[in-house]
Amino acid sequence: MSPQLIFICGALRSGSSLTHLMLDHHPNIKNPGEFDFLFDQVTEDGGFPEINAYHEWLSTHRIFLSKSLVIDKTLDYQSLIESFVGQLVADVSVLALNVHRGFDRIAYLFPDAKYIHLIRDPRDVAKSSIGMGWAGNVYFGVDHWLQTEQDWKRLQKRILAKQYTEIRFEDLILSPDTILKNICLFMAVPYSEKMLDYSGNSTYSKPNPLLVRQWLTKLTIREIQHIESKANGFMHELGYDLSGHPLK
Repeated sequence: MSPQLIFICGALRSGSSLTHLMLDHHPNIKNPGEFDFLFDQVTEDGGFPEINAYHEWLSTHRIFLSKSLVIDKTLDYQSLIESFVGQLVADVSVLALNVHRGFDRIAYLFPDAKYIHLIRDPRDVAKSSIGMGWAGNVYFGVDHWLQTEQDWKRLQKRILAKQYTEIRFEDLILSPDTILKNICLFMAVPYSEKMLDYSGNSTYSKPNPLLVRQWLTKLTIREIQHIESKANGFMHELGYDLSGHPLK
């Protein structure tokens, strides 16, 4: 029996790496990390890339090359993607793959897949993006978070409510046992305490409450205003309260 396929959908710096480590330590779950390259070349209306161009694109793609996947050049695009997923399958109940963008494109290839929407406060995401060198200031640092949430909204329109669940990074940090139990329930696998053993063989430490709401002390009022002026709509929908400072 093939394992169920679940995509972890969240913005960069939203806790996807931590979630990957937790899930991959479950004896019945395999989560081999990031797989945006499976869908990046699909158009918004579901058009598939020309196969030879896709082969060439993959040939210099750093993350694809790190996965040690074999390209069968006799296959068309959809069959090739399915073959990549097949190469990842192990003796587990769930195969979970992290994706950071273009979530709505997944459904063109895997209409029956399930999804976990990973959410983090955009003020912390924007701050973290500066540290990664992806933007020079938080005004632009929040843009990829906004795009991610727009992509998620498009996916929601194409799937059933039973196909997805949502978790907050903040809840995962503050109540990891509760959130991981909920994830296991969604995946229909028993909870395993091994999910919190990741710190022994990674650079990530145990969930630290200091990672939550860092923006309160690490952003200026002006920076907070800039982020909230762009992100307040999605923040309201996702349950993140505004600071109370006037919007710019």
